[in-house]
Amino acid sequence: MSRFAGPGWRIPGAIIAWLLFSFNFTLMYLGSGVVAGIGGSCASGGPFVIETECPAIVLYALPFGFFGVFAACVVAYVFQGGFAAPMLFWGWSILFVGLSIPFFMMIPLGGVVVGVICGTLFVAMGLAPLAFELRAGLGRLVLGKSNVHDVLFTAGSGAQRTLFGFGHEAPGSALVPTPGDWVLSIVVSLASITAGAAVGMRVFSVPV
Repeated sequence: MSRFAGPGWRIPGAIIAWLLFSFNFTLMYLGSGVVAGIGGSCASGGPFVIETECPAIVLYALPFGFFGVFAACVVAYVFQGGFAAPMLFWGWSILFVGLSIPFFMMIPLGGVVVGVICGTLFVAMGLAPLAFELRAGLGRLVLGKSNVHDVLFTAGSGAQRTLFGFGHEAPGSALVPTPGDWVLSIVVSLASITAGAAVGMRVFSVPV
């Protein structure tokens, strides 16, 4: 059994992982939208003449957002485990599908080829894992693989072949999720996502 197991680790782990992810993804998404809006590329500093100067907030939002998302994945892997909506799964899908939007925004600005190819590729990369994870049942995407005490939930026949299923394989330990499991998972996940996104938008709007 993992040393970071049980409610004392799983609940804070899920909260922090989702807060970190939604906050940093919001910075990346808004920053990418700004770059797309000015033509798809910009630069800052260096010895050469810069055609399009990057807005100051973009210089912070994109790199810090990237490392913040990576930190959220580490927290989710170590502390969230299989409890609640799996940040590692949703994080992948949200990141790629979300960042496809700035590429599509470039199409009416003249970046048709880059916008269509990169946007479509990002959508495909974001949605592809659904084909694997849904084999375990829709509950896997909302509840995760186990309850807050690390006891596995019952799942579909494809459960053991999914990409982001966490939890200890203990034969005979699977149980049917209770209404309390649903409520706890949904509240922890949605509240953390909403709070992180709200703070991210607030930070992005502060003049630099």
